[in-house]
Amino acid sequence: KFSKKIIFEDVYFKYPNSKNFVLRKLNFVIRKNKTTAIVGNSGSGKSTIIDMLSGFYLPTKGKIFLDRENYKNIDLSDLRNNFGIVSQNTFLFRNTLKYNLLYQTKSVGDSKIWKVLEKSGLKEFVNGLDKKLLTIVGEDGARLSGGQRQRVSFARCILQNKKFIILDEPTSSVDTENARIMMDTINNLKGSHTIIIISHNYDAIKNVDYIFNLQEGKFINNTPKRKIQ
Repeated sequence: KFSKKIIFEDVYFKYPNSKNFVLRKLNFVIRKNKTTAIVGNSGSGKSTIIDMLSGFYLPTKGKIFLDRENYKNIDLSDLRNNFGIVSQNTFLFRNTLKYNLLYQTKSVGDSKIWKVLEKSGLKEFVNGLDKKLLTIVGEDGARLSGGQRQRVSFARCILQNKKFIILDEPTSSVDTENARIMMDTINNLKGSHTIIIISHNYDAIKNVDYIFNLQEGKFINNTPKRKIQ
């Protein structure tokens, strides 16, 4: 169950056999049905935070809570099943668009699929395909652009009813138009899903609810015009 928030409390982390901490004294909150951005350059620790949120690593020092429950007491496979990750390199099967959307999803009617396609900015595109949902997308989605593959992955997370959707650099490998559509998609879901955006690009995180600026494993407050929490 997830009622209110995920809390990082004085979290430090270093990898096994390493002397240096990758993350240091992190205190922040990810609130339910809010959009949170974690921004920082390569090597700042953003990917490590994703791994910790998903339960692949626990803090070296400090604690992570899901509401009032310590992460270390939560069944990790159950936790991970509630996280959907939309990455830059979305894998798709050489099958129909519908198959890829419903992969690992219980039976869902076409009407719900179309509603989700509209939310994820794909409805117009799919309507223009000869076979619509039954169109074969090609090997690893070769018939789709990078931005369209990302949005299919996003739609799949919604159809799988993931409690948390993590977008890893959602606009870094797509053109301007696809980046705009992706951000419109995120804005359409504000208030109804808990979304976490990992990015090094401030233009990709307009209109989010909270921004955390990460540098060398620590949060700093150096963007006063934006919401820093």
